[in-house]
Amino acid sequence: MKCLRASLLLLPLILIYIPCNAGLCFAEGNTIKVVEIQPDPFLPLVLSSEVHFMVKVEYNMVDPLGDITVIIQKGEFGGVDPIIASIRKVVPKGSGSIVLEQTARVPETRVLKVATQILGFGTTIINHTNDTLDFKEYSVIKPYNIVLVNPNIQQVEMSNLSLKRSYSFGGPQRFKIEELLAKRDFQSLEQLLEQMLRQYKIDTQYEGYLQQAYESFSPFYEIALRDLDLWVSTRGSYISFCARGVYKALQASSVFEKNKHQLYLDASNDLQTSIKKNPSLMPAYTWLIKIATKTSDVPFTAIEILKQAEKNDPSTFNVRYEYMMSLKPAFGGSYEKMNVFSVQAAKYANLNPLLWSLQGEVDADRADNSYRDDNCAAAIKYYTAALKFGDRTSWLKNRAYCYERLGQNNEARADFERIRYYNLQDNAVVARSPLVDLSTMNYQVKENGYVDPKINTYNIHSYVVLPVEHHVEFLDARPWEGQRVIKRNTDKIELMMLRLGHECVERAKLEALLREQKLSQTGLTIEKAQYVGKLINADAAIITTIPGMGIHHSQSAYFVDIDIKAVSVSTGQILWKSLLKGFVVTELFGNDYEVVLDNIETKLYELLERKLNEKMHP
Repeated sequence: MKCLRASLLLLPLILIYIPCNAGLCFAEGNTIKVVEIQPDPFLPLVLSSEVHFMVKVEYNMVDPLGDITVIIQKGEFGGVDPIIASIRKVVPKGSGSIVLEQTARVPETRVLKVATQILGFGTTIINHTNDTLDFKEYSVIKPYNIVLVNPNIQQVEMSNLSLKRSYSFGGPQRFKIEELLAKRDFQSLEQLLEQMLRQYKIDTQYEGYLQQAYESFSPFYEIALRDLDLWVSTRGSYISFCARGVYKALQASSVFEKNKHQLYLDASNDLQTSIKKNPSLMPAYTWLIKIATKTSDVPFTAIEILKQAEKNDPSTFNVRYEYMMSLKPAFGGSYEKMNVFSVQAAKYANLNPLLWSLQGEVDADRADNSYRDDNCAAAIKYYTAALKFGDRTSWLKNRAYCYERLGQNNEARADFERIRYYNLQDNAVVARSPLVDLSTMNYQVKENGYVDPKINTYNIHSYVVLPVEHHVEFLDARPWEGQRVIKRNTDKIELMMLRLGHECVERAKLEALLREQKLSQTGLTIEKAQYVGKLINADAAIITTIPGMGIHHSQSAYFVDIDIKAVSVSTGQILWKSLLKGFVVTELFGNDYEVVLDNIETKLYELLERKLNEKMHP
């Protein structure tokens, strides 16, 4: 007789998830009726077995509703366990029935329940069939055995499910977009993007995909401005204006661009023309708010754009998120303003559950600041507080890094597994898979530099770490990765100086000063460094350039070069300088490259720290 591995039994959790947009779920007369669930919710299942799940619903749709998705999820409702299967079908207008079914392996842990989930309506856990969800009455006919869920837990779970769904779409068809534009097949290109917009109107979680699609029109990809100009002149569509507007805004955001002002104005004009032609195109509003945050030399404010967007689409997350970023103290806002706005935005979580997570942004910003200060205990505290409002992979990742620094590897592993649930392709997750062990790689690092032998007599206490520059071609083509490299290296330099016993000027103060003085964050000479250092009351300024970084494919090696120096603010004298070079030979390529380069940087700064420590603390 074959022994079953476990005698434990459990019930499946099934969420019937119906995305809504613009209140369609609440159309008078729309009803969904669960008529059959298999296996029977009252019968136990054997662990580790293959189970055929089936949910049958009857519907009467006066107005078209969109998709209905059955999600089979591991764990108790309100928990954070992964979805193990999902089935999706379209609910058409009219009356009829739909059967959604799929075979999935039952997980080995925890109790599962049967649930129906209606986005924008509320949640009930139902162990009963023949329960009608009547949108006309805004209530559920509740048999005696329905268990109601805590509304806050419900909102967090809804936000997490929405986040998972947004990742499930993958990335937009960037190469298809580039191909159609290069061929100047503008009609097919517009049909592709119009289809994406229609999909978003059905499912709000498609907004991120739509945003990424328009950001494919980037000067750092295979996109030519002359093609965009021809597209605008020959078609004049809202899509073409938005595409060219995003292109110019991205071009203006480059650290090497000198004509920022005119480019931002041109981009603003294109984006405003786009929303005049189609007020429902949210990516255009998102970029207008980005521009308003970066420059005041435009004829609109971020709040004006936000109100216009909310009027045309009250479910938008991306536009509200971008506005929330503009309220950060680093950009002249305050935590009080951020809190007030997040509570206002959460009122629309019935239309888009991701909006609930905006309430975690204040704690997340505090956590980011603590993380930069290498105060991992405080960062963990704040990230944990932020995550109570819903998951963000960036928050989970930074908390995991902090856990690693404190040696809390089990907690770090749990966060990386949580990220894996959302995004299997995340660099940090891939690098920590069992197939990748970065610690065993043979890193070759060397340092060639100079330290003023009298450095301890100069009374240097505080340093300002000026914006890191890079001259790396592949980062120019990927500006978001370039920004991550800049932030990552700035973090490591500040951490190094703190460990050496010095103070570092708060980065938010430096950024505010550079904006106020309208100073470029690139091409910083010793004279400019002295000027900034005096304005911000620092004793010394650190200038850092990354002249080289990447992969030597012929040698199967990663490499990083860093040129760094510190100058006295009062005299301009070089206090110390170093040329750091590091590389490692490995066959690991693909999604791991950013983490490997990160590790080389860390080892280079550790080498420099040891040398400076020897000279400063003999």
